Amino acid sequence: WLVDYGAFLKDHRGFAHQTVEGYVAFARRYLSWQFGDREARWADVRSQDIWRYAELCAQDHAPGYAKTRLCALRRFLGFVHLRGACSGQLVRAIPKIPNFRQRYSSGGLTDAQRKKLLRSFDRQTAQGCCEHAEALCMIELGLRNCEVVHLRLQDIDWELGIVRVPVMKTGVARIVPLPATVGDVLRHYIKRFRG
Repeated sequence: WLVDYGAFLKDHRGFAHQTVEGYVAFARRYLSWQFGDREARWADVRSQDIWRYAELCAQDHAPGYAKTRLCALRRFLGFVHLRGACSGQLVRAIPKIPNFRQRYSSGGLTDAQRKKLLRSFDRQTAQGCCEHAEALCMIELGLRNCEVVHLRLQDIDWELGIVRVPVMKTGVARIVPLPATVGDVLRHYIKRFRG
């Protein structure tokens, strides 16, 4: 299970080597707790087992650490479910632990917030126009700020309508579609201030 899981994370999810090692280590802890040295018999695992393991994860640990372990378990059991070895009920049985130290909202911008943010840039200046285009790429394309900063003109394929995102956190390049609205803003910035 661990070898296949690691290969799945690397080859199909594009995770970096160090990230894969971390997820596999969390999966190994769970498997050892659940099955010991025995073969994994997923049909015998019940929601109550998952709750007991979650309680163990939370015991004597900060909420952030417990949350990390349970998120890793959710990812691993999702893989096991994908392979058809366990029911989706086991994945749904994993409790979500709030981390009240975090002060940010997990949700995205509302439509009003998005419009207000994009209107806040002075598009008559080179800097304002550039920052407006960067913000739009993060909002509409889902790019990280470090990915936007490292974008080059050759990363944009205007004809195919795609952006080749530079290799950053995952160690794997990705391709995202370029909506016409974002393309128009990028063209305007390039023509006016980079031309």
